[in-house]
Amino acid sequence: QAAIDAIKQVQKAKNSQIEEAKNLSTDEQKNLIYQVNKIAQDAINKLNDPATTTNEVITDTRDKAIDQITNLFIPTLDSVQKDAQEAINSAKEAKIDEINKADNLTDQMKQNLIDQVNQVADNATKAINNAQTNDDVKEAETEGLEDINSIQVPSLVESKDDAIKEIDDALEKKTDEINAADLDQKQKDELISQITDIATETKTKVFNATTNAEVDAEAEAGIKAIEAVKIPARTADNSNTESHDSSTNVTPDHNNEENNTAQNTNQVSTNTESESKEQTVITNSVQPKRNAVRHKNGTPVNKKATLPQTGKKNNSNLTLAGAALLGLAGVFSLFGLGDKRKKNN
Repeated sequence: QAAIDAIKQVQKAKNSQIEEAKNLSTDEQKNLIYQVNKIAQDAINKLNDPATTTNEVITDTRDKAIDQITNLFIPTLDSVQKDAQEAINSAKEAKIDEINKADNLTDQMKQNLIDQVNQVADNATKAINNAQTNDDVKEAETEGLEDINSIQVPSLVESKDDAIKEIDDALEKKTDEINAADLDQKQKDELISQITDIATETKTKVFNATTNAEVDAEAEAGIKAIEAVKIPARTADNSNTESHDSSTNVTPDHNNEENNTAQNTNQVSTNTESESKEQTVITNSVQPKRNAVRHKNGTPVNKKATLPQTGKKNNSNLTLAGAALLGLAGVFSLFGLGDKRKKNN
């Protein structure tokens, strides 16, 4: 009975200590109290066993139970914080080692990643130190570990995949912009072909790159080239220009027409005067007035063409009329002389 009482006394003291640990959550307290009670009850059951018949067994059972209960660890806030900080430091060192072994990264890229890891670890440490309960410490520790592990050390393949995706996105965006512009289909097709060629060439350079830095540089240059392609304003249809040119070419040359008409008129006038001079036979009647002037070949001359030569035409007509009058006068003279001769006879 003395052994049982001693075990129960230690049991009670331990449970009170657990309940007073405000840094423990309710579940943590229940779990610790359960462990204390189990140790005590197992020892008491053994002491009450009829098989226990010697003082040596009783003393040994009592002492073991008391030691187990006394040594049961009740995590304090400081100890939990310390454990959490050690976990954060371990994860940080592992990630930095991974970064330094990445041969595809430049020194600057490595340093940028290391700085990022250190910043995440520092944030986790602050959260752990500010925690007021074990649960808060554990939560800060878990979040810190996740943040550190989520920092990706990009491989060359991953960098190329990301770069190609960015190029495709830029190409798609520019294509949509071209299709939405006020251009004819031919202009759109030419611009889309241009940016597609740029994208294809850039992807080839990215694929042939040997470091992440080269991948980033080629991708950035290609994307800028795609974005720099200007979309012009809509231009006039070429067919309209051709039609305008054709109509201009077939416009009559009035100056040439007038020159040709003048030449033809001069020729007609000259021919008419020649005909007038060559006429030596005077008929008994006046020839009818010509309705139109004709070339030697009989082709009528346009009135418009003869207008500039009106003076010459009038002179020609007067010449013919004078010749006809002279002819009539001669005829009358002949009749007069005949009558006079008959009278004299």
